[in-house]
Amino acid sequence: MSNDDLTYTVVWHFDNPVFDLLARASNPLTDYIKSEYVRLRNIACDELNYYKEWNEEFGDRDIPEDDKLKDFGGTEYCNFIRDKQEPILKAINEKYGKGFVSICSGETCDIEGIVNKSVGNLSKDVHFYITLKKA
Repeated sequence: MSNDDLTYTVVWHFDNPVFDLLARASNPLTDYIKSEYVRLRNIACDELNYYKEWNEEFGDRDIPEDDKLKDFGGTEYCNFIRDKQEPILKAINEKYGKGFVSICSGETCDIEGIVNKSVGNLSKDVHFYITLKKA
């Protein structure tokens, strides 16, 4: 396996088209958002170390074939995990966050970001997440 097989690029997805466009190029606003998100996400990855216990608590359950979150353990499982993650993520935001960017648990239980409208003078919060693309 070559190093090229292990190289990925982070793709940023914002639900606000202006932020989505800005995120494609380097600029002070989105550079700050990205760095703050990565900082908080790293803390969360260290703090969210309960998955073994949570999985044991949830147990084995059948997942309906038509469940849109089947590939992620099913809707019931994702709701369970989000309920476990959210208090921890909220505590991280309160303790380590600077107010402009916060983190939350997304639909598939991945750690997503929020640009908070109250700080950014926006009409609504801007939600975002990342995916990896093979380079």
